[in-house]
Amino acid sequence: MVFNYKKVVHLSEVYKVLNELEKFQSINKNVELNFAIEKLTKKFRKNLIKALIDINDLYNGTLMNNEKTYHQKVDEANFVTLNLFKENIEEEKIEHIVFEKGQTGLGLSITGGLDQPIAPNDSHIYVTNITPDGAVANDGRMEVFDIILKVNNIDITSVPHSVAVKALKDSGNIVKLDVKKNNNFNNKKNQIMNISESLINGSKKEERIKKVVFHKSSEGLGFSITGGIGNEHIPGDNGIYITRIIEGGAASLDGRIKVGDKIISVDGVSLQNVSHDFAVKTLKSTGNKVTLRYCSNNSLVTQSYNSCSTENNQPRSLTLIKNNQGLGFNIVGGEDGEPIFISHVLPGGVADQSGGHIQKGDVLLEVNGISLEHSSHSEAAQTLKNSLNPVNLTLQYRPNEYEAFEKKLEQLRNDMILVGNNSKYLEEIVSEGEVFVKALFDNDFSSPQNRMLPFQYGDILHLISVNENDDWWSAEKVNFSGESISEKGLIPSKKKVEKKEKQRRRKEFNNNKKMNYNLEVKKKFSKDSYWKEVRRHREDYTGTDFTTTEDDSDSDRYSLTQNETIFTYQTVKLHHITYKRPVVILGILKDRIIDELVTKYSDNFALSIPHTSRLPRENEVDGKDYYFVSKEQMERDVKSNNIFIEAGQFQNNLYGTSIASIIDVANTGKHCILDVSGNAIKRLETQANIHPIAIFVRPKNFYQLIEWDVSLLEEDAKEIYKRILKIEKTFKDHFTTIITGPSFDNILEKIKEVIYYNSQSYAWIPTKNIKF
Repeated sequence: MVFNYKKVVHLSEVYKVLNELEKFQSINKNVELNFAIEKLTKKFRKNLIKALIDINDLYNGTLMNNEKTYHQKVDEANFVTLNLFKENIEEEKIEHIVFEKGQTGLGLSITGGLDQPIAPNDSHIYVTNITPDGAVANDGRMEVFDIILKVNNIDITSVPHSVAVKALKDSGNIVKLDVKKNNNFNNKKNQIMNISESLINGSKKEERIKKVVFHKSSEGLGFSITGGIGNEHIPGDNGIYITRIIEGGAASLDGRIKVGDKIISVDGVSLQNVSHDFAVKTLKSTGNKVTLRYCSNNSLVTQSYNSCSTENNQPRSLTLIKNNQGLGFNIVGGEDGEPIFISHVLPGGVADQSGGHIQKGDVLLEVNGISLEHSSHSEAAQTLKNSLNPVNLTLQYRPNEYEAFEKKLEQLRNDMILVGNNSKYLEEIVSEGEVFVKALFDNDFSSPQNRMLPFQYGDILHLISVNENDDWWSAEKVNFSGESISEKGLIPSKKKVEKKEKQRRRKEFNNNKKMNYNLEVKKKFSKDSYWKEVRRHREDYTGTDFTTTEDDSDSDRYSLTQNETIFTYQTVKLHHITYKRPVVILGILKDRIIDELVTKYSDNFALSIPHTSRLPRENEVDGKDYYFVSKEQMERDVKSNNIFIEAGQFQNNLYGTSIASIIDVANTGKHCILDVSGNAIKRLETQANIHPIAIFVRPKNFYQLIEWDVSLLEEDAKEIYKRILKIEKTFKDHFTTIITGPSFDNILEKIKEVIYYNSQSYAWIPTKNIKF
């Protein structure tokens, strides 16, 4: 019974097609498939004529047409699904959902808008991704492809994409979203695909489907997947398979699903004949309670995975599409005949989203056909950087080799701690691609052949080549995730920086000595001529430490200057940050900056509640204005050295900022703004293992202080500038960045940018493994 598409389809003929489908249902024993067919037939009866014509075309023109290939049948089944259900999006009910962002934020990504429509005449804002453990994921009601209509009653149905982003960003801690549910669209689409797959492969042996319900742990679902259309794990099978069970995750704790099991559906959404990307997004968008239907691993699957679990893994191919953050993994090795290893896969990056296809311990054999078998680390990094999409990788899993490699690196690090001159050991570790440093100065050196890599204080550099006898090292700048953001270039070595700084200090000392002589005979000058002399030397004043006294001998002052720490580079390591980092503002204008952030951006910033030993004043509330405690209790807490990051006395009363109060602010999803000293930063890092975003604001010179405050006397400006420079010299290795600017507004904008950039889930934290 094959109809000609060009002829009019009579209703009686269409009914015959429906009867054929129901007959198929009556003899089929698969419960899930029968359920899907039943839902479809209900849909067909609701809109009978159009729906039956569509299914007639699907059944006779596609599924029963032997001239069409398997993939053509799947594609046309999907096309019918899209046409059949797309008009029903408008009929879905609207839900009003209230979220509390908390520490994790909403945790969703969007697309669409007037300037980025996903289809002609469709400017809706669609949810494209839901981040695990975010407020949306924890709530569990929203899904990928839902449409957001309003944010806190602000209509975003016909606005540019940037307006929708801003509405979500500025929504505050409590957010109300009006959402048009679109989940049935995906469910029904996949049910059609499920039916077409069964009709096409009706002769295949049925698999017994099992059901398991998970409640996510702190480690999430706790498994990795492979497979999908165009990414077959088993030849001829587009199924989604479990490749790894992660210890501590929900799957591991439950114990029922195993490596090699095939996932049939997730919360009612079929994962049969879908792309790998679709399966990943579906799993990521699940709530706290997740229902999986799966088939236990058969001998074919088990055999496949057993072969992958040994040291003798066969090389495998993988194709990735690079984005602006790169491929999302780091490499090490490449020296002394060692292979290039994958050392880190960035969560949420391109490699991570491949679903476990690439992992720590993999050896990178080829990139787009270019062999890396005998490549150095820098050569391999350059090959990856220059690769064009699509990036075809050849990998081989060698966990035992990688474990031995890590032990070697750890031994090198330990050796560096034990020896005084560590340059030789530094060379060895750098050659393995393992050293990242934070610059503690602005680079104003000139390099040979104009190959200088410019950088500023706070930039993260990946050291590529280091030689203890060289004036220049090879490096590249990286971003917050470790991806390269610059060409490889030359940077001054530690030795060269120290040499230049010592020369500068000697010259500065001699200039100051000359200035002191001029000051001794200043009575010979008029007031005007004296200040002309000061202005002539003002460049020498900029950067000078005004801490010496008239009683200091020249030799003592020179010795003090020479013995001050010369800051060059600080070794850092990428750490996962699970808290909202507090913000410390040091330097000039800090009171005004703190006030501006807390009052104008109260959704993002808050002050901690201090402790005090004084009695409450009228209308003051304990736990809101202060934590009021007895002086004896507070003295005991201060002496314990693990309660407060800073405490002091004023008018015989004690005041202090506790670690607990900082954590309380972080738990609300806001940055805790701290008005504390540099010593408090040290205590936060050592006592609480909390790494703040520490921003030091420095004027260009003391003349700028007078420009900002015309009532300020020159002598006072010098004194203020002297104190600021002393803070910088004392705590320079604890700052996240150093900011200067022509105006308050300019500085504030820079500060907001720094805080935003350093609020990612990963941060570069100083490490003590390698000492410079």
